[in-house]
Amino acid sequence: MTLNISTLNNATFNELTASVPIQIGNGLTNVSGVYTATQNNQGNLAIFDSWTGASPSSPAPLDVTTVHTITEAVVPSNAPFGVIEYMTTQANGTVNPASGGFGAEIVAWNATGVLVEQLPSYVPGATSVSPNGSYVLLAAPGVDLSIYTGAGPTAAELTFATTGAFPNLQATPEPSMALMMPLMVVLLMISRNRSVRSFFGANQA
Repeated sequence: MTLNISTLNNATFNELTASVPIQIGNGLTNVSGVYTATQNNQGNLAIFDSWTGASPSSPAPLDVTTVHTITEAVVPSNAPFGVIEYMTTQANGTVNPASGGFGAEIVAWNATGVLVEQLPSYVPGATSVSPNGSYVLLAAPGVDLSIYTGAGPTAAELTFATTGAFPNLQATPEPSMALMMPLMVVLLMISRNRSVRSFFGANQA
């Protein structure tokens, strides 16, 4: 099965929609390839929210505020669902790692995000991967994995498998001026047409 993991390239996730590392039996279950993440309260915080600040609006300086995929890494032959790299940004602006990114292998997905297993010491171009049994859930910004709101995530948002469409989490780019210019020229020509001007003039009378 081929996945277009390029849809994760340059995607940015709010940390409140991304989990701290979880493991099978501690925040995550795996039944026949269907992964289910579960809420695990830790003093008013879900396990998905590792902030130590007082509230979602006031992270502590060292709290991770964004997770950003920086590249579509070279996919090793024994990583069937693709390998990505990501970096994190803390509230104080510190970026980790300072260069490159953390490696992670995609193991399952749903319509709103992906479940990845971390790859310690991964470098692009590696021909093999060594997952460490530590998983991270990366969900689209519209998904709320924290419990501050009282609503929290839906069951569907916490269930991941290797079936169904792979999520396209890329932001839709704004039309560039180069693409808009022909349309603007056509509109200008139409607006200068005598019959068009007379039509609009008649309708304004």
